[in-house]
Amino acid sequence: MQHLDRPGVSFCSRTTYDDNAITNAVEIYDSPSGAVHFTASNNDCGVRLDMEKYQLSKHFRFPWPVNHTSLSPDGKLLTIVGDNPAGMLVNSSTGKWHPCLGIGISLLHQRGILMG
Repeated sequence: MQHLDRPGVSFCSRTTYDDNAITNAVEIYDSPSGAVHFTASNNDCGVRLDMEKYQLSKHFRFPWPVNHTSLSPDGKLLTIVGDNPAGMLVNSSTGKWHPCLGIGISLLHQRGILMG
C-alpha cells in the first residue's frame, strides 16, 4: 500500500501465504469503529486487514476458494461466495454462519442459477 500524498511504500504484505493462491477481489471500507479496513478474497480464504495499524485483524477460513466477499452496510455481516454453488452469510466479527433471520439475499451462480 502507498499513500498518494507521500513517496514510498507505506505497507507491504501478502494477502495469502499459499504459493498457488490467487487474490480474486479486494474491498476497502470503513469499519464500525471508523478504522479503514480491506477484505481480500482469495482462493484459500478471506482476510481482513486494518489499514491504519497494518495488522491482520481477522482471518476466516472456508471449505472452498473464496471469489468475492461483500460487507453489509452496517458492517455486521459478510456475504461469502466462491467455488461452491451455495454462498454463505457470516458474522463479520466471528466468521461464523449467520441464520439471516429477516434478511433476504440472492446470488447468481456462474452456471446461470439464481439462488435466494
